Formats: sequence, C-alpha cells, structure tokens
Amino acid sequence: MSYIENNLNTDEKINHFTKPSIKPTIIFLFIYTPIVYLLLLGLSDVVKLLESTIAKVTCLIILIILYLVVTLIEIYVTEYAITNKRVISKKGLLSYRLWEN
Repeated sequence: MSYIENNLNTDEKINHFTKPSIKPTIIFLFIYTPIVYLLLLGLSDVVKLLESTIAKVTCLIILIILYLVVTLIEIYVTEYAITNKRVISKKGLLSYRLWEN
C-alpha cells in the first residue's frame, strides 16, 4: 500500500491515484542524447581522456543510465491522489514532502 492509502482520514475515499509518467524522460533522452554526444565530440580536444569514440559512447551510456536510475527512483517515490475531501501530493524516499489542499 502507498503512503497516501495508509494515511486517509475517516470516511475518505481515493477518487484518483497516480504517479508521474516516464514518457517525458524518454522524450528528454531522445532530444538531449545527440546534443550531449556532440558536446563530447567538441570537448574531446579539451579533455584528452575522451579521445576514442568508444570512450565517448561509454561515457554517454553511463550518463544515460545514471539519469534513468535517478528518474525511476523519483517516479517510484512520488504519489498524487485526489480524494473526496482533499488533494494530496507526496514526494520523497527517506524524508518526504507532503502537500495537501
């Protein structure tokens, strides 16, 4: 059960429950991955560690994986709910922020 479901008031029912979508992240990666790769191509003169194409692609893949892991954790720990009495938003894993209206 989610945090919101566990902390409902008496006679309160959830009308709608959702989490953020992964779609904006996928779109962001499709748009910015080529841009980051081109930046790595341009910065290779400055940073001599990334001279080979394999190093640039490996660096790009590591950045994408890190971004996806952080985004998936954010999606997992974020909840939105509309009840018959209020609107609730919860975000956070170890410490959380709760918004109610």
